[in-house]
Amino acid sequence: MKYKINDVEFEFDIYEVEDAKRLEEVYSKIEKGEAEAVTLLRDKKIGQGVEALYDCYKKFFIDLVGVDVIKDLNNALKAQRLVVDFVKGLDPSKEITSIND
Repeated sequence: MKYKINDVEFEFDIYEVEDAKRLEEVYSKIEKGEAEAVTLLRDKKIGQGVEALYDCYKKFFIDLVGVDVIKDLNNALKAQRLVVDFVKGLDPSKEITSIND
């Protein structure tokens, strides 16, 4: 499936085995990155914490599809929204009724 996010085009298919495996790996990395960022934020290292969040969202697309979708957005909340919106659009539980669905 073709996607266009933040003026960047890429392909990803949740039903392709390699894409699904890569998504699973990237989920693990993003969870670790968010946990590290939360620790920094709790330690009052606000700049480092926000930067860590931004970096983990930026790496999400690079690791998943090999392109920098976030580019120079430089805003952790906006970067997170791009990731969340993309993930929400993936629905591996969708019932396929024919090969053309």
